[in-house]
Amino acid sequence: MGTRQIPVIIMLIGGSVSCAASLIRGVPMRSMLTALIITLIAFYILGHIIRIVVNKFFVNILDPEAEESEKTKEESLEESSGNESEDADTKQDADKASEQTHSEDEE
Repeated sequence: MGTRQIPVIIMLIGGSVSCAASLIRGVPMRSMLTALIITLIAFYILGHIIRIVVNKFFVNILDPEAEESEKTKEESLEESSGNESEDADTKQDADKASEQTHSEDEE
């Protein structure tokens, strides 16, 4: 999907704002770098959280074909599970019939 760059973009924007604010306020270089590193890490984590939310809730907007493929997969799973239960019922009926024929032969 196209959400791979979201954390990096958010981190760079946050770092740019932090650096610009520190330069305007005249913060010493060592303090500015410490604040910049903390800001970059925090915004990178925030970017990952935003990316997860976007992937989870907005998949249909970004990739409408993904929803169709999910529905197709669900339908095929439902059909296969339905066929398995029908096969199991058929097998049980056959077992009952064979038991009845064996009991009749013994009498």
